[in-house]
Amino acid sequence: KSRLVITNHDATSFPLVMSADNKFDRVLCDVMCSGDGTLRKSVDLWARWNPLMGAHLHEQQARVLMRGMGLCKEGGIVVYSTCSMNPVEDEAVIARCLREAGGAFELIDPQEQLADLKMYHGMASWTLLTPNGEAEIHNTGAESKLTLDKQPCSGEAAPSQEGDQTSKPPRRGAKAKFTYTSSMFPPEATESESLRLERCVRVAPHLQDTGGFFIAGLRCLRELPNTVSISHRAKYTCHFVPLSDDVLADVRKGVTLPDSFPFHRLFCNPETSRTPKIYYLAEDCAKSVSSINAKIVQVGVKVFESQVKHSWAHSRVAADGAATLAPLLGDLLLRTSAAHVLRAVGNIAAAPPKSFTVDGDHVRDFTEYCPPEIPTSGVVEVDCGESIGKIYLPFDTHRGFTVHLTPTQHTLLLVS
Repeated sequence: KSRLVITNHDATSFPLVMSADNKFDRVLCDVMCSGDGTLRKSVDLWARWNPLMGAHLHEQQARVLMRGMGLCKEGGIVVYSTCSMNPVEDEAVIARCLREAGGAFELIDPQEQLADLKMYHGMASWTLLTPNGEAEIHNTGAESKLTLDKQPCSGEAAPSQEGDQTSKPPRRGAKAKFTYTSSMFPPEATESESLRLERCVRVAPHLQDTGGFFIAGLRCLRELPNTVSISHRAKYTCHFVPLSDDVLADVRKGVTLPDSFPFHRLFCNPETSRTPKIYYLAEDCAKSVSSINAKIVQVGVKVFESQVKHSWAHSRVAADGAATLAPLLGDLLLRTSAAHVLRAVGNIAAAPPKSFTVDGDHVRDFTEYCPPEIPTSGVVEVDCGESIGKIYLPFDTHRGFTVHLTPTQHTLLLVS
């Protein structure tokens, strides 16, 4: 989690991170789609569905996938997915992007990773229909375009000639124009054989009692050139910043941390200081987060949060960050075992409750190791044995920590 950076950015122009040489090992393009694979749960789709619902997204889907392929390093993998069964949104997009990539990518055989998945293979041919579904449309040439009149559903935006989703809805009852392009049609037989579209994955709802999904994995054989300009780098400002000396001093009033702690990896977002939260980033992310030219909405893992609004001095260890902090605390990490806690519980009551809180005054009774001076806020490590492993609890002297016992109290301990 400490390496996590979440952004909110246009996927068709997502920037490279830091430099042109810093591409990604894995890219997931879970694109916008018509959602017709969700017909089992989205019953309202039955009345609204028409053949153009997927076709007018084809252009944007292809742009997102091409950008994802451009961000992938050699040897990396790009996964394209939709919750649609429409081949215009699925195999047609894959075929178009493989064609534009010029041999730089190949489809991965799904049996390599999904041997046990019940699925159908990708389609090599399909049929396009008129908006009313009553007639087939045939491709008349590599550069052909067919413009149709479309009667939009109530409240539905009419796509432009280029499939733009931002165009304003037409006035009620007005007809909109829609263009079928050659990339929406199935490839010729000779090209289809080289594209290996059968390596795409179609998960039908009835196979495993799920929704309908389309998945395609593409392996990068040769990196594509970057096509997104970085001239607008100053447009985005990272609001997550390292802690100032004053803020850090206040935080250390509420949380006991060793001098060896990597304080330079702690970041906060001043815009949300009404409810102060502090995040921990891995070393490489801490160095690079300010250079990411995209709107950043979340970084790293939350390790501290304040119990009092607008006050950094009342910070406590957050449950999300207990496991991340544990190896950084040194001798300040409290340690215990499930068996030790169970014995302590047996000493305080003949029939211990399923859930109880160990307050700050009794922490020593429930731990096998405590530093000479108990931290004001810290982490307790509970060793639950080989089957469960170690679990980490946030702790402070005001609230202690909470333990949950299973009905068979002597065999399993769960903590939170």
